[in-house]
Amino acid sequence: MNEKCAVVGVYDASTAARGAADALKVMENRGSGATGIGGITDEGKIQYMREAGAAGDIWDDERVAELATWGLVAAVGHDRYATSGRDDAHHQPAESGIGDQQILLSHNGNLSDTRQLSLDSVYRGIRVDDVNDSEMKTRAIADRVAKGASIEDAVEEVFPMLTGAFSTIIVSNNRNGDPVLTAFRDRHGVRPLALGRTAGGLMVASETMGLKAAGADFVRDIEPGEMISISPDEIEIRHLAEPDPKFDMFELIYFSRPDSEFKGVPIADIRRAMGRQLAIEHADKLSDDTLVVGVPATAVPFGQGFAEQSGLEYRQLITKNPEVGRTFMAPTQALREALREIKYLFEADMIRDRNIAFVDDSIVRNTTAAFITRKLKSYGALSVSVFSGSPPIRFPNFYGIDTPEQRHLIAARKEIDAIRDDIGAAYLGYLSLDGMMQSVYDITGEPPENFEVSCFTGHYPITVDPANLRRIRQPVSMQFVA
Repeated sequence: MNEKCAVVGVYDASTAARGAADALKVMENRGSGATGIGGITDEGKIQYMREAGAAGDIWDDERVAELATWGLVAAVGHDRYATSGRDDAHHQPAESGIGDQQILLSHNGNLSDTRQLSLDSVYRGIRVDDVNDSEMKTRAIADRVAKGASIEDAVEEVFPMLTGAFSTIIVSNNRNGDPVLTAFRDRHGVRPLALGRTAGGLMVASETMGLKAAGADFVRDIEPGEMISISPDEIEIRHLAEPDPKFDMFELIYFSRPDSEFKGVPIADIRRAMGRQLAIEHADKLSDDTLVVGVPATAVPFGQGFAEQSGLEYRQLITKNPEVGRTFMAPTQALREALREIKYLFEADMIRDRNIAFVDDSIVRNTTAAFITRKLKSYGALSVSVFSGSPPIRFPNFYGIDTPEQRHLIAARKEIDAIRDDIGAAYLGYLSLDGMMQSVYDITGEPPENFEVSCFTGHYPITVDPANLRRIRQPVSMQFVA
């Protein structure tokens, strides 16, 4: 899987550039292929800087000091991993417009069907043959601003043509030439976007930890279908569409930081609750002498909850090499496998002669589960059982997670027992879909119908380009999916 990016916007002259940089550095878990920060000064001048690489490497003190010399009043930032277009191009924030009518736009998500937007662009004479979905959206909005529309009116006009998942932040000028920061989400709220208050203004970010890192206090989430526009004189709120919440469950399973929050609950606590449910569903497969370990780092809370519920010992026998990033973001399978060999460190002495249950957040291609099982056995484990904190992933995701081709998803091609044999495990257990939804509801109060779970079920709540749908095949089994 490739992740879908982080966005941040800051309207605060005292901290716009540094606040954006600090937020992006703690949200690079959402994308480390490229990063960018841009904004607008109190004189209406647009400035931006975009670089390939992870935010933590790019936004060092020297680079942030350079940003500070621009005197930005409003800033917008982006951490990118490609879900559309080449990975070495299309870095954000994207820019479009003429003179003092330019806009900078950052987009988290993916437009699953761009046919209507493409037709509108052709009709208006906007070139779109060299752009990805984010840039197409940028040009459509900028074209309307250039023709005299306010940024708010331009977004509202384009919004009905934006089919897919998007949390979007824009900086621009209003009709008086004042800086404006505008943020909006799709009507389903698939991708997260949180509003916070800084000492001297407001900011928005993909995760609550992005707000906290910049010194902002969480106020509330931007609602699905809502637009907030911040200028010197007012905060304008418009509801662009009737909300129909479908938050991406994979934000809770994998992508969001464990110290960020959803509905006021730390992500780590939600994962721990799912781990407890996983243990309940497979209690009869556990012996009293089993040692539980979570695969670092995302799956650690799953493993802890699993051990708590089952009354088994938990030890972190597998640790992550801090020099290696998230291997799923590597561009090729060969590189992912090479990185995996040095990504995990094992405590061999604690593994020998033990029955091990290792818990992961998910199983996608089956490369990590098989690798860890092999390593545990090589260190003398008596047996290895594998547990997944989510149901089998059998369908592509078109809303911002660049899931591999369906043919690469192991659960789309093989029965559960066959996957277990491929892993080399004594037992393989997945969390059921019903169990996952119930455990999340119990701890957050968010009902199952408010989540996007197409990668498990194949049911797509937002229109997807028919060309992509035609490539989907029925999996060999739908076990663990109610």
